[in-house]
Amino acid sequence: MAGLDLDRRATRQVRRRAEELARRVDVEVGQVDPDAVGELVATAHPERLAQATGGGSFRFRGGGGGRVPQGDGLARSPWLAVAEVADRPGGRAIALAASIDRAQVDRLVADETVDEDEVRWDDARGELRAIRRRRAGALVLDEEEGPAPAGAATAAAAIARLRTGDATLPWAPATRALQGRLAFAHRLDPGRWPAVDDEALLADADRWLAPLLSRATGAAALAKVDLRRALLARVDPSVVHELDRLAPTSFATADGRAVDIAYDGGEPRARVRPQRLFGLTDHPTVGGRAGVPVVLELLSPADRPIQVTADLPGFWAGSWSAVRKDLAGRYPKHPWPTDPATASPPAARPRRRG
Repeated sequence: MAGLDLDRRATRQVRRRAEELARRVDVEVGQVDPDAVGELVATAHPERLAQATGGGSFRFRGGGGGRVPQGDGLARSPWLAVAEVADRPGGRAIALAASIDRAQVDRLVADETVDEDEVRWDDARGELRAIRRRRAGALVLDEEEGPAPAGAATAAAAIARLRTGDATLPWAPATRALQGRLAFAHRLDPGRWPAVDDEALLADADRWLAPLLSRATGAAALAKVDLRRALLARVDPSVVHELDRLAPTSFATADGRAVDIAYDGGEPRARVRPQRLFGLTDHPTVGGRAGVPVVLELLSPADRPIQVTADLPGFWAGSWSAVRKDLAGRYPKHPWPTDPATASPPAARPRRRG
């Protein structure tokens, strides 16, 4: 009904409802103060004590809400005591209500108020904010916001942000390489080596990451996490020293030079030109006694892939002749011996200075 507080008929309806309620609570009708109408209505319908949320919309204490037409004077009231609601095509409409002041609201909800604290991200500031809220049902009576003090709540909020994908850990190539090596060790012996894939780390973040975020108050704290230290801290100290034996960072060529090994996805791999492997008669392996072959991605002198193998002796005895025939003419300055297993690797070129 439009113009609830201005239209005389609507005003009379609210007053009559208040009088009915007064009779229920044994108050003489003549004693009903016009200023008490809202409080009487709210006493009868406590779940429909309503708080303005803007644009003529109101939130009910018991949940849900309704609207007052924008032209209605009650649309400007911060609080309403709602006597009747009606379902309309555009949603629930507040059909009969009276204004109620904040002091009356406080008296009505005094025994049911609760205080709650929340920590949430302020994306504009890039920091965590502390929200202290006083609530009665769905009504927010008071709310204060300020910088969040570091502690368990801020650490939990930072971890939650990681889990939703709104923030990331400061992975660098070196820490990703360590993660791959640890993942390979876990694959060999899950009982001694923990899972360190991204999914496992996030699932267990409350245990290993929360202590590192004890002083976190914003996104900057996540960027400072020492992931190398964190990864190694997950491993039993009695086995950490075995990592270099199980998952070495390189293998040696026939002349003693090192070829880097990557453990992408927990699988040992190396990208190398075949000339550097001349003289090797055994395929390089890792994993200690497990003897896991390093998958070799062999490259042309232009560093383009030409072959992938996990059996170097088989490659020398088989596919090498075809590779040699195909590439020797295109790269005549590089050695292409018929028996690479007995050939010597070419000498390393001296590095240019400056």
